[in-house]
Amino acid sequence: MQTLMKQKITIADCVSFFTIFAYIVFGNALTFNLGQRFPVKLQELISIIAIIYLLKKVDLSFGTRSVFSGIVGWVIWGWISSIIVSPIYSYTISEIIYGWLYGGRILHLLLLTSLLSRYLIKKKRYSVKELSNFISNCFVVVELIGIIQLLLFPIAYDWYDLFYGIGVYFPNPDPHVNRLISTYFDPNFLSSILVIPFTIELYKVIFEEKKSLFSIIKLLLTVIVVFLTSSRSGLLGCVIASGLMLLMYIHRNRFRRWIFIFFAVILVAIPIILSSNIRVIDRILNFMTDPSAQARFKSWRESFEIILKNLLFGIGYNMLGAYRMAQDGQLSSSTGYGVDSSILMIVITTGIVGLIAFVLFIMKIIKQKDPANSSIASLNKVIIISSLTICFFNNLLFYVLWLFPFLLMIKFCEDEKSLAKEAKNGNVIFTSNVICKEQRHCKIECKFVKKI
Repeated sequence: MQTLMKQKITIADCVSFFTIFAYIVFGNALTFNLGQRFPVKLQELISIIAIIYLLKKVDLSFGTRSVFSGIVGWVIWGWISSIIVSPIYSYTISEIIYGWLYGGRILHLLLLTSLLSRYLIKKKRYSVKELSNFISNCFVVVELIGIIQLLLFPIAYDWYDLFYGIGVYFPNPDPHVNRLISTYFDPNFLSSILVIPFTIELYKVIFEEKKSLFSIIKLLLTVIVVFLTSSRSGLLGCVIASGLMLLMYIHRNRFRRWIFIFFAVILVAIPIILSSNIRVIDRILNFMTDPSAQARFKSWRESFEIILKNLLFGIGYNMLGAYRMAQDGQLSSSTGYGVDSSILMIVITTGIVGLIAFVLFIMKIIKQKDPANSSIASLNKVIIISSLTICFFNNLLFYVLWLFPFLLMIKFCEDEKSLAKEAKNGNVIFTSNVICKEQRHCKIECKFVKKI
């Protein structure tokens, strides 16, 4: 496989890598309002250029066995359900169109990530390891910006004012104090998304034979930033990812001496951390009395009431605002358009039918196997299981800034596997150089050459 430093960088390469960089690094910092509640991120405009350019470079085809076919089916069902229930709740045409827009945004991300992966992996032969490392490095930039923000602008409104001056649109921002928010403007979503680079770097630190000092530094930086966000959900996600990674290591290697040392350090560290004056730990210990936790409990109660009334078909994806207007005649705030739980959001908006469709999509991800020359499927399983746990406390699964890197990782896995299959079937010549001769941890450096 090619690496970032071993081949000529073309304009298409620059467009592809800059699009990835823009989605991850810009976050919400360059979001502009094109109409009433119609925010558009600068990176979405950049992505249109990328899509048009890459469509000329690669042939795009979606197979029925693709992981993405499941999410496409779910989006279509969300559109259909809004039409089915529209006579009941008197949705207007404009409300239905608005509700369909976010489903369209998901399809846009599917198209974008498919093109990026198809070009970078199947056409240019970049390795998944190099591409996932690039994603992780983009998050390092986000983390460093966040540390600067926390040092210079600990009061969030002072930070927002910098962007309001250039017309950035961000409705009802939270008045955070002494919390790292970086370009994402939300410490909870930011810390939840950081589970992705955390998983990438933790995997490299645990499983790679030659430990990279840079990977260790990036891992420690991510942990520090998660703590500085004071977000319970992000910390929970990292803990779950660590536990899954440890189980994976034990399964592959059985017990080794360092595992006992690891457990000993954890047993010593837990009481020290719990007794320390760390804000996120204090928020965990006082979860039941925390105002934000109480708001989530209220949101969940209201969600279950809506679910019981619309159990089969739901109310239509992204139609929660219209539904509440039909019921109460008004919305208390912009939060009326969402729910603090992705799982509840799925059932509310697409019903039991949509929930089954979405579970089948997740199961496809869980069943993916690692291609012969990478561990991308294992990384994706850890990320999705951790994120599913986190999404009980926020609407993470439908957050564009999480969807983009995760869908990209999913497509990397699929295209890498497809490339290995082509090599096996003789469509390309496959050669490999074994770097590590240990049977169960054989790292393979691959090269694909198209047959003439």
